[in-house]
Amino acid sequence: MKKYILQDREAGNVINTYPTLQDAERDLKDYETQDKRNNEYTPDFYEIKEYIPASTLTENQKTLLQEIIFQKLIESDDIGLGELGECTDEAERIVEEWAEKANITFID
Repeated sequence: MKKYILQDREAGNVINTYPTLQDAERDLKDYETQDKRNNEYTPDFYEIKEYIPASTLTENQKTLLQEIIFQKLIESDDIGLGELGECTDEAERIVEEWAEKANITFID
């Protein structure tokens, strides 16, 4: 079953979670009305998105991803990363960036 969140568009701060799109739309209108009354209204400040719960991976899975990426980087002449430290750092950066974009949380 889908769930929806009301959040501020700029920072993505979640205000509330709703079981239906209609509930979220109702609250969005209420927030905008209240903002207008308080002379704080900004068009399109709020947005409704489908709620997608965060996924989790273990630290061991994270390390495995980093090792796979590291191996590809160290073997590639095209990348320009010949040093072990550079490849390790780049593999860690890639995994962290991917996890953030994919909404992945690492757990012990």
